[in-house]
Amino acid sequence: MYPSRLPLAERLFWCAILICIVALKIQPSWQPFRSNDSFQYLSVADNLQRGVIGSTSLLHFDVERSHGKVPAPLTTFPIGYPVLVGVFEASGFSGETAGLLVSLLATLGSIFVLDILGRRVGLSTTARRWVLAVFVVTSRTTRFAAAVMSESAFTLVSLGALVLLISALQSTANGRPRARLAIAAGLAFGLSYWLRYAGLFVLLGLLPVVALFFAARRRDFVRQVLIAICAGGLIVILGMIRNIILVGTWRGGNTKEVHHPALEIVRGFVIAIKNLMFGSSAMSDSIALKVTLVLLLVVGCAAGVAVILKSTRGADRASVQKDFAAAILAIVAATYVACLTYVARHTTISFGARYLYPMLPVVLVLTGVAITGVERRIAGTSARWGWRGLWSGVAVLYALLHVSQFFREPSPSTYDVVANRLDQPFTAEATARRVILSLAGPDGVVMSNFGQATGYVLRRPVLSLVEPELSSVTWDESNVRAAMKRFSVKVLVVHRIASDARIDAYPSPFVERLATGEVPSWLHKIGESKAVVIYGPGEAL
Repeated sequence: MYPSRLPLAERLFWCAILICIVALKIQPSWQPFRSNDSFQYLSVADNLQRGVIGSTSLLHFDVERSHGKVPAPLTTFPIGYPVLVGVFEASGFSGETAGLLVSLLATLGSIFVLDILGRRVGLSTTARRWVLAVFVVTSRTTRFAAAVMSESAFTLVSLGALVLLISALQSTANGRPRARLAIAAGLAFGLSYWLRYAGLFVLLGLLPVVALFFAARRRDFVRQVLIAICAGGLIVILGMIRNIILVGTWRGGNTKEVHHPALEIVRGFVIAIKNLMFGSSAMSDSIALKVTLVLLLVVGCAAGVAVILKSTRGADRASVQKDFAAAILAIVAATYVACLTYVARHTTISFGARYLYPMLPVVLVLTGVAITGVERRIAGTSARWGWRGLWSGVAVLYALLHVSQFFREPSPSTYDVVANRLDQPFTAEATARRVILSLAGPDGVVMSNFGQATGYVLRRPVLSLVEPELSSVTWDESNVRAAMKRFSVKVLVVHRIASDARIDAYPSPFVERLATGEVPSWLHKIGESKAVVIYGPGEAL
């Protein structure tokens, strides 16, 4: 028997808390958080309204630029999330509102799925309440719920796939194998890949699960997991085939080979964990709160693990084999982090809290297993209430840490920075934005070293001058000139480095010379301000 569901009113309460936090944060503008990735998603969604599927007008990465046309197929990111945004946008919402709705609804859905997952793993009511509370108040949860980003949707689909797989295995353990549940789980795993390529890591996590069940001689479990792997693999292969057809590699992008030192990877991992648990470095004044929280988490988890290990020593093999749900979650989370570590070591993708976030609900559920294990083995009523009070205190401290951090005044977004730069006076009569739009016309291509944000602010196609860390192209004079000619660039906008800029270096020495106003013969200098220098193609181009 599974624990009873939390009352609907309680689950709706946590949904209301999430909505209130998000609403308080984004008012009075009611605009979602937007990053460089958001600009790509919104560009794909806008092109979908014009009948162009899966293409971006912001050519930032090498593989998109290699097509030599605008818009170009987007393969650096999967197209699942921007297509969802485009569907909502087709219903009459703006792109920004559509992206916000997709993320918010996905996060609300995760609250209900987490309760189901907690029941399937056997968490007590106390543990499930703790899991939901911590998940909702985590600053990354509320931020992604209020952002045009794919994290919330990816997390929901991944959690749903795990719930379906565990349900299929539990039905099998009860003598009622249901291949349909395993197939549905596999399809969900596969669809997660179309939201973020990291969905492949989640699917790969099922391989060691197969090995575990094979070693435990549970062939019926092995069969169900293999069904899920095959179903998910088909969906993933379709995405890889699309990438191979479009750009010749199943990876779709991020093909530049790099080799980060192991110590750098370890440092990045530690920082990512710190930011995920405690928020950004802006919370450095809460050292006492952080130390207290860590101690509570360590003491609580250590006690839970110790009790569970002690209780399973005398258990028979059959009962241990049936207790597999938590093992699946732990194996999938470990595989995900291992794959992410490899990618961070050998590609331009680096460790960050956003990449680890999808496993946060899984880790919370595993912590809930420890909470439940101890709670069920405490005999005295007062001791049991003391245990519940401990974890309630952890949740309260966690909420104080994250909610206060979430409501701090954030640094200006990339969109705000670029918009402010382009709205500065450029001539006596016009701003830089107005000058650029006049030169580019309704569909002219703009080239810029702050490309994605510039194209999004101007609502024009853009060709980015990308920093060397993300591109194999050296933006010297010959390459800039060739790209301007190939894409018929109307305007070249060079953002100067300043305290408000989100760039700390120019893409190349040639672009740096352009920022000083040095004009080659094939360019025509339109003018300059403190923030930008604007060029047009000369007759010699």
